[in-house]
Amino acid sequence: MKNHTSFKIGGPADFFVKLKNIEQLKNVKELAFQKNIPFMIIGNGSNLLVQDKGIRGIVGKLDFNQLDIHTETRKSNS
Repeated sequence: MKNHTSFKIGGPADFFVKLKNIEQLKNVKELAFQKNIPFMIIGNGSNLLVQDKGIRGIVGKLDFNQLDIHTETRKSNS
Protein backbone atom coordinates (compact mmCIF):
# COMPACT_ATOMS: atom_id res chain seq x y z
CA MET A 1 0.00 0.00 0.00
CA LYS A 2 2.99 2.31 0.41
CA ASN A 3 2.85 3.11 -3.31
CA HIS A 4 -0.75 4.28 -2.95
CA THR A 5 -0.55 6.65 0.03
CA SER A 6 0.83 10.19 0.28
CA PHE A 7 2.98 9.23 3.30
CA LYS A 8 4.51 6.28 1.36
CA ILE A 9 4.14 3.86 4.28
CA GLY A 10 2.26 0.65 4.96
CA GLY A 11 2.22 -3.03 4.20
CA PRO A 12 0.44 -4.80 1.34
CA ALA A 13 -3.25 -5.37 0.75
CA ASP A 14 -4.45 -8.92 0.12
CA PHE A 15 -5.95 -7.66 -3.17
CA PHE A 16 -5.59 -4.24 -4.79
CA VAL A 17 -7.67 -3.11 -7.78
CA LYS A 18 -7.90 0.17 -9.66
CA LEU A 19 -11.55 0.89 -10.39
CA LYS A 20 -12.04 2.71 -13.70
CA ASN A 21 -15.83 3.08 -13.60
CA ILE A 22 -18.96 2.52 -11.55
CA GLU A 23 -19.61 -0.87 -13.15
CA GLN A 24 -16.24 -2.19 -11.97
CA LEU A 25 -16.93 -0.81 -8.50
CA LYS A 26 -20.30 -2.59 -8.39
CA ASN A 27 -18.78 -5.88 -9.60
CA VAL A 28 -15.94 -5.89 -7.07
CA LYS A 29 -18.31 -4.89 -4.25
CA GLU A 30 -20.66 -7.74 -5.16
CA LEU A 31 -17.80 -10.27 -5.35
CA ALA A 32 -16.50 -9.17 -1.95
CA PHE A 33 -20.00 -9.45 -0.47
CA GLN A 34 -20.60 -12.92 -1.97
CA LYS A 35 -17.23 -14.26 -0.78
CA ASN A 36 -17.41 -12.47 2.59
CA ILE A 37 -14.16 -10.60 1.89
CA PRO A 38 -13.58 -7.22 3.55
CA PHE A 39 -13.74 -4.37 1.01
CA MET A 40 -12.32 -0.86 1.36
CA ILE A 41 -12.37 2.02 -1.11
CA ILE A 42 -9.65 4.66 -1.21
CA GLY A 43 -9.23 7.82 -3.23
CA ASN A 44 -5.85 9.44 -3.80
CA GLY A 45 -4.33 8.01 -0.61
CA SER A 46 -3.95 11.31 1.19
CA ASN A 47 -4.79 11.19 4.89
CA LEU A 48 -4.46 7.41 4.76
CA LEU A 49 -2.17 5.54 7.15
CA VAL A 50 -1.68 1.81 6.65
CA GLN A 51 -0.07 -0.45 9.24
CA ASP A 52 3.07 -2.38 8.34
CA LYS A 53 1.02 -5.60 8.46
CA GLY A 54 -1.12 -4.23 5.60
CA ILE A 55 -4.83 -4.50 4.89
CA ARG A 56 -6.84 -7.71 4.86
CA GLY A 57 -9.29 -8.04 1.99
CA ILE A 58 -9.79 -6.02 -1.18
CA VAL A 59 -8.72 -2.40 -1.52
CA GLY A 60 -10.30 -0.58 -4.44
CA LYS A 61 -8.72 2.66 -5.60
CA LEU A 62 -11.07 5.01 -7.42
CA ASP A 63 -9.43 5.93 -10.72
CA PHE A 64 -12.42 7.54 -12.43
CA ASN A 65 -12.08 10.20 -15.07
CA GLN A 66 -15.45 11.59 -14.04
CA LEU A 67 -17.78 10.99 -11.11
CA ASP A 68 -21.29 12.40 -10.93
CA ILE A 69 -22.86 12.65 -7.49
CA HIS A 70 -26.63 12.83 -7.21
CA THR A 71 -28.43 13.61 -3.99
CA GLU A 72 -32.01 13.04 -2.92
CA THR A 73 -34.02 15.46 -0.85
CA ARG A 74 -36.15 13.85 1.84
CA LYS A 75 -39.41 15.44 2.84
CA SER A 76 -39.83 16.24 6.50
CA ASN A 77 -42.73 14.62 8.36
CA SER A 78 -43.29 17.66 10.57
